[in-house]
Amino acid sequence: MDRMIERRSRLVGDGAGVFVVALSVVALVASADEGCTLGCTEVGCFDQTVVTLQTPGGVWAAGTYTIEVTAGSLATVCTFTATDPMSAQAQLACSMAAIQVIFDPYSICATGDNAGAGIDATSGDDAGIDVASGDDAGIDVASDDEAGGAIVICQGVPSAFDLRVTVPGTSPQITIVVTRDGQPAGGGVLVPQYRLVQPNGASCGPTCHEATGDMVVGA
Repeated sequence: MDRMIERRSRLVGDGAGVFVVALSVVALVASADEGCTLGCTEVGCFDQTVVTLQTPGGVWAAGTYTIEVTAGSLATVCTFTATDPMSAQAQLACSMAAIQVIFDPYSICATGDNAGAGIDATSGDDAGIDVASGDDAGIDVASDDEAGGAIVICQGVPSAFDLRVTVPGTSPQITIVVTRDGQPAGGGVLVPQYRLVQPNGASCGPTCHEATGDMVVGA
């Protein structure tokens, strides 16, 4: 009996402590409601323009390609050799690192009721090749805001790719010239339409300006 009484007295003591803490929490919440301040995250962004160089179906005719990119004081010249089929070991050599030019694996995507139509979901990891790394692109299934919450199924296409050109800053004009074996193959002049980007909201930094564009390259 003595042990039971002692244990109950301890519980009463602990309960009193909890009660005091609860009152403190209520006071803290009330204080926060009077002047609530949301914290800012460390999500960042950059001033930049991303241009996608595309061929029909992501297929590039065999040959040696040269991509010249000029944006104000920035300029680079990149070269690569396309083979049929495209080698997973293909390399891009560029004269300037500030302007980034990379292989971007080509995928076929479907949403909603069309998800899976014309896509062989049984091919697994052999569904595509990332020409930048040689890794299998596989099948990507996602559900996000870009599709309005609908299911999106994307499958990589073997040996197919785009070229993604990322130009830093807010250049008013970007010129890209593409040649294959010394002959004109595409490109053009892009006047970027920059949009304001605030990844942490208007009340937090940073604030950036981003633009995108597409250019067609003859295969």
